[in-house]
Amino acid sequence: MAWTPQVPASAAIEIPAQPGQAMASRRTDTQAGAPNWVEGVEVVARRGATRFAPEREYGAEEIDTLGASDIGEVIGRFNDAAGGRGSPVVIVNGQRLADPDAFLPFPPDALARVEMLPPAAAAAYGSADPSRRVINIVLQRRFDGRDASASLARPTFGDQASSGGDLRRAQIVDLNTSRLGLRLSRDTSLRADERPDYRRDHPESGGTSLRPQSNRTTLDLSLTRMIGAWNGSLVANAQKQTSTFVSNTGGRDIRSRTDQRALALNSGLGGQALGWSVRGALTGQVSRVQSAGLSPARTDSHAVYTTLSMDRSLLRLPAGPITLDVSGQASRSRASTRLPGTRRGYASQTASAGFQLSVPISRSAPTPTTDRRGVGDLSINLGAAERSTGAARGTDINTSFYWTPIQALGVNGAWSRSINAPSDDQRFAPSVYAEPITVFDFRTGRSVTVLPLTGGNPDLRSPKRESQMIGVSMGPFGAGRMFGSLSYRRSAATDEIGVLSEPTLDIEAAFPDRFGRNTEGVLVSVDRRPINFASDISKSLTTTLTATLPLPKPGSAGPSALQLSLNHVWRLKEVMRVHPGLPPMDRLAGDGGAAPRQELSLRATARRGRIGGDLSVHWKDAYRIRAQSGHDGARDLKVGAVSRVNLKLTYIFSTAAGASSRRGQGATLTIDVDNLFDARPRARLDDGAPAPGYGRDDRDPVGRLVRVAVASRF
Repeated sequence: MAWTPQVPASAAIEIPAQPGQAMASRRTDTQAGAPNWVEGVEVVARRGATRFAPEREYGAEEIDTLGASDIGEVIGRFNDAAGGRGSPVVIVNGQRLADPDAFLPFPPDALARVEMLPPAAAAAYGSADPSRRVINIVLQRRFDGRDASASLARPTFGDQASSGGDLRRAQIVDLNTSRLGLRLSRDTSLRADERPDYRRDHPESGGTSLRPQSNRTTLDLSLTRMIGAWNGSLVANAQKQTSTFVSNTGGRDIRSRTDQRALALNSGLGGQALGWSVRGALTGQVSRVQSAGLSPARTDSHAVYTTLSMDRSLLRLPAGPITLDVSGQASRSRASTRLPGTRRGYASQTASAGFQLSVPISRSAPTPTTDRRGVGDLSINLGAAERSTGAARGTDINTSFYWTPIQALGVNGAWSRSINAPSDDQRFAPSVYAEPITVFDFRTGRSVTVLPLTGGNPDLRSPKRESQMIGVSMGPFGAGRMFGSLSYRRSAATDEIGVLSEPTLDIEAAFPDRFGRNTEGVLVSVDRRPINFASDISKSLTTTLTATLPLPKPGSAGPSALQLSLNHVWRLKEVMRVHPGLPPMDRLAGDGGAAPRQELSLRATARRGRIGGDLSVHWKDAYRIRAQSGHDGARDLKVGAVSRVNLKLTYIFSTAAGASSRRGQGATLTIDVDNLFDARPRARLDDGAPAPGYGRDDRDPVGRLVRVAVASRF
C-alpha cells in the first residue's frame, strides 16, 4: 500500500524512506534509492501510524476481499497468512489500549487498514515472544452500522442441523465507540443409528450420540470513551450454553446434560502519567457449570483479575530510543464443586511481574552527510518475569534480536528459558466425562467408543522449557507484494504438561489406571486429565508465502483482488519421554501416538465486483502409529494422508455503500462448503487390511457440511 503524505501549503518537510519512520534532517540530492528532502512542505503523520514501518498491510479493498464476519476474523486471517504463532498483540490506531479485544466484534468495514509490524515490535509492545506478531488496526473516524445475519448448516448426508442468528449495533465517532450484540446458535444431535456405516461397525452403539445437541446464547456490550486525555473502556459479556449427549455405559444408554452460565465484566483505563504510557484493567467473572447423568456435579466459581502495564522511552540513542515496558498482574479466584454426598472447594491467588527492554543498536536511514547503510537496522530485546501461584513459582528470561541488513530482508532470532506454574484450570477444573469418542484399542485390535474423562490434576508440577528460534523474512517483491519467511524452532522441556493420546501398549502399561476396562477386557474409558511428561524435545521448520494480486475491475462495482497465502510446517524432531521408566519415544517414527511429519495450508481469496470466493486447503502427511514403541509391528496403524478443502462463495446484492461505511444497505448471500470432497481420516493395519476405528463415520461422522447465510445492514 503506497504511503500518501498529507501536504499543507507551507513549512519544511522531511519525507521518510518508509511509512512510520521519521528522519531528523534535510537532504537535497535526488540520487536513486535516497529520499528527497523538499523545502517549503511539511508531512503530517499518517493517522494511526506507529514508530515501526509496517512489514505488510491490508487496505480497505483487501479487507473487504476477505469477506470476514468481524474484525477478529480479519486479524486471525492476517496472522495466519503471516505465519504468526499464537494470538497476536493487538494495538488500536497505533496505540496500546487496556482492552483491545473490545474492538474485535466490530464489523470489518469499520477498519480503515490493518498493519503487521516487524518482529522487532514484539518486545516494544510488551511481548516476550517474538513469534507473536504485533497487529495494528486503524479504525474509521466515523462508522455507524446495524447488522443482522442468519445461517443454516447441514451435512450433505443430512440428519443434523446447525442454525444461528446475529444482531449487532456498532458506532464509532473518533475515539468514542459503542457496540451491542446478540448471538443465538443451535446444533441438533447426531445419533449413531443415523449413520448406517457406523452402526454396522459398532452394533452396540444404539442411540448414542456422535455429536451432542447444544444451544448457546451470547449477549455482549462494549463502550470506549475519552475521559479527558485518558481512554476508558467497559465490556460486559453474558453467556448461556446447554449441551446434551447420550452414551452407552454398562450396556445401557445414559443421557448426560451440561448447563453453563457465565458473566464477565471488564473495565480499562489508559493514558499518560509522569512520562509513562499507562494501562490498567480490572476484570470480574462469575460462572456456574452444572452437569447431570454420567458426572452429576455443580461447580460455582468467581474470579477477579487486575493488570497494569507501563512503558516509556528511557534514553535516545543515535539509532532510536531505548524503551522499557513494565507489567504486572494479580488475580484471586474461588470455586466450589458439589458432588453426590460431598463438597470440595479451593481458593487461589496469583501474581506476576516482568519487564521488556528494547535497545536499538543501529539504523540504516541516511544522514545529511552520508548515504551509507552501515550494518542496517539492528535492535536487541531483553526481558524477564516472575510469577507465583498457589502451586509454585515461575520465572522467565528471554532475549531476541531483529536485523534488517538490506531493504526487504529481515533476520530475527530469540532464546528463552521459563518455568511455568500450572494454571488453576489445569489443576482444579472439575472432573467430568465428555461426549464419547472412537479410539483404536491396540491390546484387542478393535475399535471402541469410549468416554474421555476431562478435568484438572492438583498434583501437576511446574514445566521447565528452553526455546530457540531463528528466522528470515523477505519482501515485498513485485506488483503482487510477495512476502516470504522461513523460521527454525527448537524447544526442550521437562515436566511438560499434556494429555495421553492413543492407548498404545507401552503407554497403557506405564499408566494402567488411566485406561478403564470392563470385566470382559473391553476399553470403556480414557482418563485425559493432564499429567507431566518427563521430557519433550521438538524441532521444526516453518515456511510462509503471501501475495496480493490486483484483478481488472469491472467498472466501479467494488474491489477486485486475489490474495494468496501458503504455510508449510516440516517437523524435524519430536521425541518425548512420558515416564522416567520408559525409553524416549520418537513420535515421527510412530511412537507414543505419533504425529505427521509435514502439514501444508494453502488459501486463495478473491473478489471481483459483487462476487467473492475463498478456497482453503489443509493437507496432513501420512504417518504410522506403533503399537509398541521402538519398532514396527503387525499391529501398527498406517494413517493415510488427508486433504481437507473448504470453499466459500459470496454475492452482494447491493454495492451502494452508506455514508459511513464501504458496505451497502442490501443483503449479502454466503454459501460455505466445509470439506468439499468429503475427505475422511483413513488408516490400515501393517498387513494392508482396513483398520477398525477408521471407517467412514468413526473420526468424522459429519463429513461434508453446507452452510447458507444471509447478512444485511439496515
